[in-house]
Amino acid sequence: MNVPVDSYLISVILINFNNAEGLRKTLNSLDIQSYKNYQLIYIDAGSTDESIQIADSYSHIISKKIIGEDNGIYDAMNIGIKFANGQYFIFLNSGDYLYSPDVFSYFSEQTNNDNVNHVFFGYASTISDNTSWLFPSSKYTININILKKWLQEYEPTHQQCFSHILFVNSIAMIHH
Repeated sequence: MNVPVDSYLISVILINFNNAEGLRKTLNSLDIQSYKNYQLIYIDAGSTDESIQIADSYSHIISKKIIGEDNGIYDAMNIGIKFANGQYFIFLNSGDYLYSPDVFSYFSEQTNNDNVNHVFFGYASTISDNTSWLFPSSKYTININILKKWLQEYEPTHQQCFSHILFVNSIAMIHH
């Protein structure tokens, strides 16, 4: 059964600690998304830089703001999951950004079947020490055998995964 493309609520769980510059980049990439049916849950472990002020300047897209100490990134992720109301969610750390303003639109169009309750992942471009690489490599034509091999050898990063909330609830919370 197909559902209207804009009916999926996507929860974005954004984790930050003292990364004001990266936070601005992440929030901007969310603000320009053409698909607006998303819930942004901002979790900050008590930043002492300008992060809180930057988050305040994007209050028009932040649905829930949680500021205070946590027990690390996985604890922050679990806190975010508790507030997620979307059918799907994605984790982003400050400094991560969506490559295109149409990422959410494209995802929603690809998953407009209400019987789908899995984890979806796409490409992630990783930039480190002025070097960048793409996961999985675009040199491969993705088919089921390549996909199985890739998943056995590598773990998709959380930034490239959209998870259905029922899938996560069935395996409990993210383990520390």
